[in-house]
Parts: sequence; C-alpha cells; structure tokens
Amino acid sequence: MAEGTELLDNYTEIRERYRALSQISVSPRNSIEQTLTDPHGFYHVSPNQLSQQFANFDTLFLTLVQGIVEDPDFAQRKDSRIYERMMRDPQIFYCLAVRRCATSGLSWSVSPPDAYEKDPKALELASAAERRIRRIPQFNELLDNILDAFLSGLSVNELCWQRKGEEYIVTEHYPRNKDRFVFDKDGNARLRTQQSPIIGVAIPVYKFIVHRFNLTDGSWHRPEEAGYIYYGRGLADSPLYHYFYFKIQILRYMMRALERYGTPQKFFYSASQSKELANRMHEIMTSLENDSSVMIPGKKGEANVDIAKAMVSAQMFSSAIEYIDKLITRAILGQELMTQMPEVGSYAAAQVHASVFERIVEADRLLVQDTINRSLMMYDTQLNTPDAPEDIRPRFEFKRAPRVDLSLFLQVVAAARNLGVTVSEAQFRELTGLREPREGEGVIGPPVPEPTPPQSREEQG
Repeated sequence: MAEGTELLDNYTEIRERYRALSQISVSPRNSIEQTLTDPHGFYHVSPNQLSQQFANFDTLFLTLVQGIVEDPDFAQRKDSRIYERMMRDPQIFYCLAVRRCATSGLSWSVSPPDAYEKDPKALELASAAERRIRRIPQFNELLDNILDAFLSGLSVNELCWQRKGEEYIVTEHYPRNKDRFVFDKDGNARLRTQQSPIIGVAIPVYKFIVHRFNLTDGSWHRPEEAGYIYYGRGLADSPLYHYFYFKIQILRYMMRALERYGTPQKFFYSASQSKELANRMHEIMTSLENDSSVMIPGKKGEANVDIAKAMVSAQMFSSAIEYIDKLITRAILGQELMTQMPEVGSYAAAQVHASVFERIVEADRLLVQDTINRSLMMYDTQLNTPDAPEDIRPRFEFKRAPRVDLSLFLQVVAAARNLGVTVSEAQFRELTGLREPREGEGVIGPPVPEPTPPQSREEQG
C-alpha cells in the first residue's frame, strides 16, 4: 500500500513539473504566458502528427531492412526486362508515344504566381527563369523522359548544371533507370552504387527530377505493396502485364501453327513394285525448300501426289490478337478510335472518345507541371535568385490546347465586342495560341493613333 501511495505521489509530481515546463513566462512584467503548443494543440518542441505521416510503415506488419522500402512492382518481379519487352511491341510503343507527345508537345511558359501577375519584380524573375529554361538543350526530350513513368510508375532524370556568367544553366540531362534507386521510409530517394547496392547513397540536391505516376498504398492483407506510395504503379504493373503475356502466348501458338500448317505436307503414292521410281520421286520431293513430304506405298501401277490441307484457321489467332490490342489501347489512351477506325464510323462516338483522351492528357499535364515546379523550377530559383521571396517565385505552366472550334470562338469574340462585352486578352491568346509581340517586332492590327500635340495659347485663342 505504501509503495502504491509513493508511486501516485511521484506521478503527481511529474505531472505538475510537466505543466510548469509547458508554460514559459515571457516577462515578469507581462502576465501573458507563451505555451509550447499552438492554438490547435500541436506541440512546437516535438514532431507533431499534423506534419508527419501517421498511417506509416510502422503501423503495418512490414519489416524494412535498414529502413529501405522495397519496390513491389509485380511485373518487374515476374520479368526483370519486362519494360524492354513491352516497348518492342508495336501497339504498346505507339500508344505510349501518343500519350507522351500529347503532353510533351504542348507549348509552355514561365509566369509569376496568380497574385503577382503585374508585380515588376515577379515579372522580371519569371522572364529570366524562362530564358534559362529555354536554353536547356532538347527540353522536349526531357519532358518525354519524365513521362516514361507511364509504364514503370517512376522516372528519374539527372541534371548537369554549368555556370554561364552569373547564372547556373542546365547543359545536360540524362534519364536514369528506375531500378537504380531505392527509397527510405521517409520517401527520400537514394542511388544504388557498387559500394552500397542495398541501401544506396543519398543523392545531392538540385540534381534529380523524380516523377511518380499512379501512387497507391498497400493494404492490411498485403503490406508488401505499401512501397507503391514512393515507386508509383505504372501501366505495366496493373493493366498491361497480363494482356501482354497473353498476346505473347498467342503469337507463339500462331507461329507454331504456321510452321506446321503454313507449308502443307505432300503425300506421294507409288506402286510397290516400282522401287526405283519411288526413290527418285522421294528425292525430288525432299529437295523442295520449306516442304515436307511423306511416301506411302500404293497400289500396283499407282503414282500420284496429294497435298494435305491446313487444319487450322489463322483468323482465330488474329482475332484474339486484335482483341488484346484493343484492350491495350483502352488501358493506355482511354479509347481505341485513335488507332483503329471502324468500317462504319460515328462522329458522335469519335467526339466522346476525343473528350475522354483530353481529360487523360489534362491530368498528365497537371502532374508533370507540378513535378517541374517542385524540382526544376525550385532548383533554378534557389541557384540563381536565392534571395527572392518565396511568394513571387516563378512557376512553369503548360498552355492548354483549345478545346473549342477556333472559328466559332472568333465569331463569339466578335459578337461579344459588338455587344460591348469585354474579352480577356490572356484568354484570347491562350485559346488561339497567339503570343505577345516582342519589343521592336512588327505587329499586324489597326494603326495606333498618334497623340495630338498640345495647343499653344494663341491657337486656343
């Protein structure tokens, strides 16, 4: 009983001491005390649940070796060269190229944040940043390499900077394979090396652009899939692997059938007493290239040749391959009218399919735009203008392709002006693709009236 009372007294003392420490007197003259927590109850002196993951890897039955998260890519575990094999398939290669070009081929610009569009300092920073980005060699190829994450779920590109005068400029960029990188439990990328092939080494700052596609989490029953949150889940892992595998199997069966039945066998019937004639005909039959022959003893005085008919239909294999190609196209592009036109077309169906593809491209555009702003644009700003306030730092933005009929849009603009409705110049240039004229460049449009000189007092009189 005495031990319980002593333990309770100790607990009371510790609690009172903690309460005393949680309040810091600002000044003996000031009765207001500053607490160690914010108005929402989160502690300032220790990591709080608001800024960190709560449902992290520690809450799953998952053991991390030295804090490294394994890549749960199902397709790559089944075939370490699955990405190379898939890119050899013409249908997959074409569909991925279409989807990548739909984003990497868009026009882009660097502009100030929305609240600072007319701020002189923000405009100056944006203009200088855009000039540096446009000096990057083969920038469209860099965008295309970033979009390689469609297939594998993760793309990593290394940047090489050079100091040109007073500025840092990207002079080289190289795509790096996904399997050369691992992530720790906090999501930090690490490069595998010969000296550290398991946990890797920390990557330097301002060097790598990491782009993820289709982030998912592991489940309670499959905790090993939690690594998708860092590695991404590409199209090869989720919908394409099984279709591609079935297509390869069908092609194997078709090639075996073509080898067996594509060149039909020839049956030679000969008389039993004509051994010399049978041997001569057999030599002639076997000398034919890519042919197979069988000699069967026939009746007396008989000598003829039969050709075996093929017992397999090539249409069955080709129909199965076409069906799988349609599924592959839908998985990548969201529709199939861009690759396979039906005999009897429908304009309404084509419009619906085009709108679906536009929504997919819009989502890809926003993902890549966010990745570039969090990596390349942030690196460029911190290296060249480290003292610039964060609020006015420039941002990268793709220009949206017009979704409306351009001629119809121009008619609407003309009608709006006739009715006295003002039209946004930024919206007009965005939808038409017209850029602002540069300084000293000739312009097409109505002549600007010259200002009238002020009249003298005698002329006014």
